[in-house]
Amino acid sequence: MDDLAQRMSEELLRYRELLALSYDLKRAIEEGQIEKFLALIDHKQALIDGIRDTEEELGPARGHLVGEIGSELMKHLMSEAAAVLEKTISLDKETERLVEMKMGGIADELKQLREARDRKAAYQRTLAGSYQSRFIDSAK
Repeated sequence: MDDLAQRMSEELLRYRELLALSYDLKRAIEEGQIEKFLALIDHKQALIDGIRDTEEELGPARGHLVGEIGSELMKHLMSEAAAVLEKTISLDKETERLVEMKMGGIADELKQLREARDRKAAYQRTLAGSYQSRFIDSAK
């Protein structure tokens, strides 16, 4: 049981690291640091994969021990992990909304740039057809 409790404590630390990464992701998108955001996404995915592997290893043993009398430590660790995960999920939803807003803003900027380019091209076509170059000799 001590080994399981130790492994669950380590798992809880990874959940906390996951939460810290979620804060970093939100900050990166707020500051417009796209490369940092993408690197953090990769790091977060690797951490999630590691957590998933640990979950698969601990799953059957954890369920059995939590049901036993005297497993207060296990219940506490699982409760704390659940709280950290709830915060992480909430923060990830906020970050997702920010990403969607940023993407919408970028789409609007691209649309404005296209419209400005089209107006400029139309204006240049109008100017090209309206001028006839004439030489005026004022020395006559």
